[in-house]
Amino acid sequence: MPFAVVLLFDPRADAAVRRIGKTMKDKDIPFALNRVGADPHISLAGFKERKGRQLRALLKKIAGEESALPFRFRKAGAFPKAGVLFLDPGRADGLLKIHANLHRRLRGLVRGTNPHYSPKNWVPHCTLGMGLSPNQLRKALKIVGTRRRPIRGVCRKIALVKYYPVKKLFSFNLQVSPEGNGRARRNLKA
Repeated sequence: MPFAVVLLFDPRADAAVRRIGKTMKDKDIPFALNRVGADPHISLAGFKERKGRQLRALLKKIAGEESALPFRFRKAGAFPKAGVLFLDPGRADGLLKIHANLHRRLRGLVRGTNPHYSPKNWVPHCTLGMGLSPNQLRKALKIVGTRRRPIRGVCRKIALVKYYPVKKLFSFNLQVSPEGNGRARRNLKA
């Protein structure tokens, strides 16, 4: 799966996720975002091929329609069989809305979609580690579990990323309306 549509975070949330990664690395647990060009994110879709420039136009249009999305990572989760550790933003209405909107409009623009990101299967998450052994996964869950406060942030951009190696092909700021901006601040304080 060489492409993903992702939501990128505000600088403070990005830095908080990277601090967890540094702690993981210090404990000899691979951090998934140590690759050059990789940013903390929530993936909305994954696919093998894209058709022409239509995807760029679609993401620009979606960015203009959607407000920045507040989130809160209260806990960590895992996909144990794959050795994946992640931060869990829950199934917030805004995330579900932008995800469903994107998938409705992607038809015909991409090929080889990853079924894990389909609306019926999707688990919103920010990956911290991949291919971890059961022992590494236990250690990493303990590291993340010792956090006293949730990570609060805002998804500010939608982007198309190609990997591996990781390369952000383009990104667009999510439209921030006065109502959305105020709502984001209130939700971050809650």
